[in-house]
Amino acid sequence: MRRPKHRHVQSPPQSASQPAPGAQLLERQGGTGRSQPAEQAVPVPFLKRIPWTTLILAGLAWVYVCFWIHPPLLYDHAWKPFYMEKAFLARAVSRSAGLLAYAAAFLGQLNQFPVAGALVTAAIIGLLGSAAANTVRHNATIVSLCAVIPGLAILVMEGRYAHGVYDAGLGALLSAGAWFAWKRLGQAASSRSVSLALAISVVVYWLAGTIFAVVFALSASITATRWKRSVLGAWPYWLVTATLLTIGVINSHQLAKEFSTGLPDIAAILARGLIYLYLPAIAGLAPKTPDTPELSKSPHLAGATSHTPGKEAPTATPFFHRNGFVLAATLLIAAVVLWLTFDRQAKLLGSIKLAALEYEWESVLALARQLKTEPTPVVRLAIARALYHEGKLNKELFAYPQRKGVEILPSLREGLEACGLLADTMIELGQVNLAEHFAHESLELEGERPHTLWQLGRIYVLKDQPKAAAVFLKRLSLVPFHRTRALQRIKALELDPTLSSEPDISRARPLRVTNDIADSGLPTEVVVRQCLGSNKRNRMAFEFMLAHYLLESNLDQIAKNVESLGDYGVWETPRHIEEALLLRDSLAGTNLTTLSRRPPSAPVARRFELLRKTLRANNGKVEGIENVLMRDFGDTYWFYYLFGRTFGSKVRSYKAPN
Repeated sequence: MRRPKHRHVQSPPQSASQPAPGAQLLERQGGTGRSQPAEQAVPVPFLKRIPWTTLILAGLAWVYVCFWIHPPLLYDHAWKPFYMEKAFLARAVSRSAGLLAYAAAFLGQLNQFPVAGALVTAAIIGLLGSAAANTVRHNATIVSLCAVIPGLAILVMEGRYAHGVYDAGLGALLSAGAWFAWKRLGQAASSRSVSLALAISVVVYWLAGTIFAVVFALSASITATRWKRSVLGAWPYWLVTATLLTIGVINSHQLAKEFSTGLPDIAAILARGLIYLYLPAIAGLAPKTPDTPELSKSPHLAGATSHTPGKEAPTATPFFHRNGFVLAATLLIAAVVLWLTFDRQAKLLGSIKLAALEYEWESVLALARQLKTEPTPVVRLAIARALYHEGKLNKELFAYPQRKGVEILPSLREGLEACGLLADTMIELGQVNLAEHFAHESLELEGERPHTLWQLGRIYVLKDQPKAAAVFLKRLSLVPFHRTRALQRIKALELDPTLSSEPDISRARPLRVTNDIADSGLPTEVVVRQCLGSNKRNRMAFEFMLAHYLLESNLDQIAKNVESLGDYGVWETPRHIEEALLLRDSLAGTNLTTLSRRPPSAPVARRFELLRKTLRANNGKVEGIENVLMRDFGDTYWFYYLFGRTFGSKVRSYKAPN
């Protein structure tokens, strides 16, 4: 039987760029029979390692932080000391996590400038997102989530004006960098990998503290477990993790300080927890095989995919459309989270305080009009000072939130937070000794803040103690971005110990009180009367005294002192004073105000008649017509007298009829 001849089937021509089947395998095996790389890995340029998703995220974060969160508020609210001196660096080096705290404190100084502070946050978010995205780039959905979540956690913390934002961000970057280095250098042999993991854990513990050492060790343990496909095979790594956890439990009182700084905030604590879990999460999502890392592959190898022979590759969704949709949805969810967690009240109150410390009085009043709750003692004092400097203290005091029973100068019984602003106010009033007391209270409570150091320098110049002033100014010269101002004042102090040519000193020196008082409470009336007893030209003390009498509803004292307005160049009687005098006449059944040398203005008189008419229509009662009275008279002293409080910015300013 004849065998059939085999038909020769001509294979398709091979192109120069396509090796024959099996050629690549032969090339890899070579003469030794061992697998060899087909071609040497080519490092990818740094900029190509950063996915476009994280570049977009970093840009959006910069805009959000710079224009909405406002970094100077972070600097004031979550301030950390930093000094350019060897002793400060030595203290940081001598303790665990000291260098991380040192770096975070330095970066925190940049928050004095909106652009620079936002740039630091954007850089941390971009680097964390890039590290996550490059690790899990095999899945578009996971890439977007891993790139956005660490940045979202940092922005939530900043939106809550929480402490330790840079500590958490830098610690996450350090632990991620250590994990990448361990993966690259420690995968050759098991013993070498374990030794390297232990050594890196010790270094991270010294640089960043227990928490981030545990984060690194846990991530390495997860990675080793996935490589070896069993927990028992990776037991040395888990032993390192357990040891660090034990150290953390022993030092738990130190770890608690990270969460106890400032007021407890659940949203900020959860965000910090997400930052801690960031690296273990991407370690669990990374490829299982310990091959050459994705970052070191050549671009065409990194993007190559294998397909089953004989089957066509499925048609893929266009890269930009797929990733763009996933990124847009992720950013939308992140925006909703930021909107819900942002602390608008903290931003408003902090902005008012910051504007007052920088003597931006118009901004203080503009921000105060947005208040929807009763102001804190700090904000209340800031509003009073701003109204005085704008010439509106006894004209528009009750257009802002006020409540009966609180004084215009806050008492320490209301809390110590107002000490810094109280020290400034006392310097203006001439109460140098009281200013010294409040400044030192602020120094003990809030630390060596630049504003407090500058205050104490001014106070001791006014107390004719230039050497004591120089001590605080020299300390201020070690703070970044305050050195020039401090050295200029030290030089001026050497030339003239009284600083008679400095405007802030020359204005306050003539107002210094010359007599002492014995009163533990230091109520507003006692303080301002002492100021006026030393210098009757102290206009600020006089206007604060009238405002105090208005708040106390002391109509007789207002009538007694109204004629003294002319001594301070005030020829037009302030509106609230006119309202108080008309009310006094109405209660006493007299007409003294109309016949006095300071009769009420026509708009105020017409408005008072409208109030009396409204009350007569309701049989002299206020029950049932509160909304009507608030609408028409809510910014007047009469409304405050009737209800014991104002409705502040909820009330429209009254415009007199034509």
